[in-house]
Amino acid sequence: MGKRRSKITFSLFEPIKYLIENEEVYTIRPQRSKVIDENGVYIYYKGMRIGKGKKERVGSVARLGKWKVIKKDKTVVDLDEFVDKSGFKTVKDWIKAVITVNKRMPAFLQLYRVVVEELDYEKDELLKALIGLEKEGGSENDRKM
Repeated sequence: MGKRRSKITFSLFEPIKYLIENEEVYTIRPQRSKVIDENGVYIYYKGMRIGKGKKERVGSVARLGKWKVIKKDKTVVDLDEFVDKSGFKTVKDWIKAVITVNKRMPAFLQLYRVVVEELDYEKDELLKALIGLEKEGGSENDRKM
């Protein structure tokens, strides 16, 4: 029996577009993953599988005056250092997106780095399909490319 991968789902267009274009993205999630992703992850946008990748926890996110990341090695850095690779223009936009997705500000936040190993479709086709999906405002659950 093969090794199982866990799943990471993106529900906002900006980070998944950035991930596809750049093959990596930083994402803020509401809690520490209980699953060890040593076998990698399947990457989804809404209900559509995008490809395979790796997910690595960078550290905890907290508001300490400014938004900060307390890295695994206990060093503290500004969240600003990661916003350029998040798909968002500003930390404020990124935090607003976290609240939108979770319908509230979660008590605990974690920063992860997701790297693409393999896309399920050609990059240009995938971006075109996602842009179409975003314009429709629908989910890809029952549709195939």
